[in-house]
Amino acid sequence: MSLHAYWDGERIDRAQISRHNVDQVRSKAEESRTLVHPFCEHRVFIRSKSVGGRLRYHFAHFAKEKATCRWAGESESHLALKDTLVFESRRLGWDAEAEAGKSGKDRPDHIPDVLAVHPNTGQRVVFEVQVSSQGAEEYRRRQDLRTVVPNTRSLWLTRNADVALEAGYVPIYHLERGDEKVATDLIATRYVLMADWVDAALRNRLDRPRTKHAWELWIAEEEARAAAEAAQQEALMAKLDAAEAARKTKKEADAEARRQRIAARNSASAADPARWGWGQLPPLAVAHNFRTYLDASYSQATRARAVAEDLGYGDGEVAQHGGHGGAAAHELREAPTDLGADT
Repeated sequence: MSLHAYWDGERIDRAQISRHNVDQVRSKAEESRTLVHPFCEHRVFIRSKSVGGRLRYHFAHFAKEKATCRWAGESESHLALKDTLVFESRRLGWDAEAEAGKSGKDRPDHIPDVLAVHPNTGQRVVFEVQVSSQGAEEYRRRQDLRTVVPNTRSLWLTRNADVALEAGYVPIYHLERGDEKVATDLIATRYVLMADWVDAALRNRLDRPRTKHAWELWIAEEEARAAAEAAQQEALMAKLDAAEAARKTKKEADAEARRQRIAARNSASAADPARWGWGQLPPLAVAHNFRTYLDASYSQATRARAVAEDLGYGDGEVAQHGGHGGAAAHELREAPTDLGADT
């Protein structure tokens, strides 16, 4: 479907067709067979549809050509929105037409959905209706194509409320469900009827995003800030890695020094065993023969206690203390000979 076509090389808009002349136009178009689609150049015919009790006309493909035309799938809601934009712009005294531009099989990206031109000042306002999903980068690319012409503003209508903040400098306004109202601000908090929105758009009274130059400066500042934070984080990580490496190196050096001291002690012990007494065994010797070290320590402690008891009590006091004598109690003694006369 399309809102305009070419008839014998001349553009004809659906606004030029009414119930008074539609039969005549259809007859002549069928006779000349030159009514064609503006982009694919396939033959089209005039079709009518009742909208709100009024007949609306548009140009439709014949079934045979519809399958091979990349523009044949344009939705009726898209066409209706473009038609409304044209109607409201003309009502406000602007010259407006849908899909203004040259025809051809390769439709240029810069052909606008609706172009409104002020009859006195020549100011141009482009309206784009983006019903399907489109990424922020594609919005910026297509926006640059439309604003390359001097004295031109380009505004977008979309059903995606979030893309406006992602697209940067592209002025995108949200269409409310039903396409009857449009947001006047980029964050979609204030809505007005389509007629009032077009009036505000042509008078340049809508909320606008920052300019492309200001947006590019902001992006550069954000990228520089992010790079500085990344460099700072990288420097901090390098510092932490260096500290950890130094700690590990010191730990390894301390362990090596300890191994060398133990090795030196063991070497001295092997060369001169007499220098080590009980209780003074070299650490490595204790570790390698711990059981012997414990036995020796126990025997030495036992003998020390026995000597202390002998010095304190003497051999004659052994019996008085329940046979718990000192060192003498542990010695073998001769059997007594004076056990009494009865023996």
